[in-house]
Amino acid sequence: MKQSKAYLKSKVKKETEIGFAIVSYLRNVGYTVYQEVPIGNNYIDIVAVKDGTITAIELKISFSLDVIAQAKDLLPNFNAVYVGVGFSSPSRARKLAMEICSSFGIGVISVSVSRLNGGYSVTGDLDPKFKSGNFYQKMKYKLKPEMMDFCAAGSQNSKRFTPFQETQILLTDYVKENPGTTIIRAVSSIRHHYSSNRSAVISIRERIKSGVIKSLVIRNEENEERLYAPEKTFLCIS
Repeated sequence: MKQSKAYLKSKVKKETEIGFAIVSYLRNVGYTVYQEVPIGNNYIDIVAVKDGTITAIELKISFSLDVIAQAKDLLPNFNAVYVGVGFSSPSRARKLAMEICSSFGIGVISVSVSRLNGGYSVTGDLDPKFKSGNFYQKMKYKLKPEMMDFCAAGSQNSKRFTPFQETQILLTDYVKENPGTTIIRAVSSIRHHYSSNRSAVISIRERIKSGVIKSLVIRNEENEERLYAPEKTFLCIS
């Protein structure tokens, strides 16, 4: 990561700018990058995979205790953890934040905008403590291809790829391969996010009938509700 003189740098204005710059850099050096990955009730801004290792990066405009705390919570599940923050001039507060990150083994990446050409500069300010271990195998089931570009890293209150959307995709694919299947058979044949097949059937039936799930239709045939996928299908993001 290339260093540049401070007087040639200006601050980024949005968290998504930091995300864009870091994602672009990581992909250029061979990482597979996922954005806004759901873990429990929270989302990790960036998850990067390369050579069987997995790295998490939490983003914030300001280098605050909040982003450090978010990164610290991720340490048990990743080979390396970083905070990605906007460039700021040297200060006592920034020095303290760096010391705290160093004590926990959290790396620091800063992003600035060049005053010369308006391009982004990504700088590695502190290396993380790398932990050996097969963390990728434990986390890979959470990483979906849609998370690569469905939502920009650092997005706030935006439409992220959710477990419901994954269920809808798997269900629609099954119905396309098995047109006329019953809801119960379809639900029992896929992996879904519901707590039980019964709750899945009830929710999915209601969402199809109300138009929330637009990729499937229900037709009553021989006193049974059967599922079909229209030619043009749509992914629900609500």
